[in-house]
Amino acid sequence: MDTLDEPLLPTPVVHGDYFKFDTCWSKEQACCDQVHGCWNADGLSTLDKIKHVGATLATWQRDRRKSSTARIRHLQRMINEMMTKPLSVTELASLSDAKAELKGLIDKDEAYWSQRSRVH
Repeated sequence: MDTLDEPLLPTPVVHGDYFKFDTCWSKEQACCDQVHGCWNADGLSTLDKIKHVGATLATWQRDRRKSSTARIRHLQRMINEMMTKPLSVTELASLSDAKAELKGLIDKDEAYWSQRSRVH
């Protein structure tokens, strides 16, 4: 059989892991600051700026997730500890603040994983 008679099959292209922007971070001022700082770098072409923004945000996003996860765990431990003892009015206010902060972090975490589930 001649090789010209064989059907052409596309060669699979293997891509490495690449940066995927998560829109849940777009409302965070720190994210906007990162993009602004990268985009205003002098002497870079538009393509280099895009690559620079992607690399910087990938690192920022990873660090942000780690710190958010650590903060969630800390707040959960603190709330559980506070719930085991009688509380003063001041401690009740602290408990309420901790619960509100935890809810905000968990909501952001949900938005992150919700978007990730659609990406993959």
